[in-house]
Amino acid sequence: MEHRKTIEVVRLYDQAIDWRAMKAAPEPCDEVRYAVDRDVSRLLYRPGTRPIVFRAKRLTRAAMLGLVARATTDDERRVRAFQAGVVEIEFADGNVWRPEGAARAGYLAMDDGDLDALEERGIAWADLIEVGAIILTRSELPFGCAASYQAPRSSVAAWAALSRRSAEPSPTDAGRSNTGSEGA
Repeated sequence: MEHRKTIEVVRLYDQAIDWRAMKAAPEPCDEVRYAVDRDVSRLLYRPGTRPIVFRAKRLTRAAMLGLVARATTDDERRVRAFQAGVVEIEFADGNVWRPEGAARAGYLAMDDGDLDALEERGIAWADLIEVGAIILTRSELPFGCAASYQAPRSSVAAWAALSRRSAEPSPTDAGRSNTGSEGA
């Protein structure tokens, strides 16, 4: 059934993606096009590398109403969607992580402790926001409907560049944690 289909997401800034090869492919794809259509079948990877692949489910109506709609900020909505929707993460080393809370009652398959454990494995705040936003978008569309709104190319290009830059550590961040809780 369409509504049970798993959503696969590879981060826009994943270091395994070979953007040069993708732009030279018979059906070229760049960061802008991938940011819009999120078609992982188009992705080409650098030799000897693998991306981190997030597998998620669409959120149910009950989860949308009971959890996501109560969020007070867009970032909170996206993080809660990540917690409720991600069913598996396949890391670049081939190891697969599944939330232990998937069987617990309620909408969240993972709690804040799980997010902390994922952060130890390199899953950053930017990943929660990016993947959560995709889960929300796919969950809000009718079954079998592809995203029909095409953002202006310049807007998507700016968003793609900002997403990539926000994931790269700055020279001033050397040796600092990416949690934003230094000294806490």
